[in-house]
Amino acid sequence: MKGFQQDLADCSGIICNAGFELASEALQLGKKILVKSLPAQMEQTSSTAALDQLGYETKINAFDVSSIEQWLHEAAAIRVVYPNTAKFLVQWIQDGMPPVDTSWCQQIWSKVQVFPEH
Repeated sequence: MKGFQQDLADCSGIICNAGFELASEALQLGKKILVKSLPAQMEQTSSTAALDQLGYETKINAFDVSSIEQWLHEAAAIRVVYPNTAKFLVQWIQDGMPPVDTSWCQQIWSKVQVFPEH
């Protein structure tokens, strides 16, 4: 690993905009997250709302020294282990692609594991 990937692996937390990909990677790696949504970006607003509702991040409206300092000292990291969705998708195809219902989705997402990191 080099560059950004190595920095992400080595850090204890990330400060970023509220895009989906970096936040997801950080959660999988057990990194604490401080996010700020970009104005007028629906994806960012939705990601921030989801992360906030789940309690997976700290959000701020503006970057300032006191907010960042508080986050550095107090924020706890969460590690999320997502299920192998590819395995479920392959099985669904092998089963002839039956209609997808709520119970099938719940079966997959019930496998998500969340761990507080210290």
